Amino acid sequence: MGSASGHRKKLTEVVAHWFDAPSPIDNAAVLADMRAAGAPDEVLMQFEKQRQQQERFDVLPQNWTALEWFLEVSDLWRWRSPTLCDGFDWLQIEAESRLSQCQYSKDDFKKLKLMGNHARLLINESLNE
Repeated sequence: MGSASGHRKKLTEVVAHWFDAPSPIDNAAVLADMRAAGAPDEVLMQFEKQRQQQERFDVLPQNWTALEWFLEVSDLWRWRSPTLCDGFDWLQIEAESRLSQCQYSKDDFKKLKLMGNHARLLINESLNE
């Protein structure tokens, strides 16, 4: 998967995983409910195994910096309305990067843009279902 399109596809898969990943709090509550309902130990162990498999997602080494940057700024969105996300607030991202004195490459920025655009699509789809 050395092609540029292959790397883009992998980055969008990372964003989709980030967007769809269940909250650890939700999983803990489900597990507690299962215990309270008297679920057998083997069922609890199977649930925990499946949860761990869902949480695991491989990231290509060349994408780590962009992923870390994406996770760091994943709360900096611009909203046109409560049900329409315009995407990242690039001025806030630029300010945060400058103030934290983080240096990112042009390639990292391209990856962040790709991930942000894909996340925007997923957010808007979920809000308008």
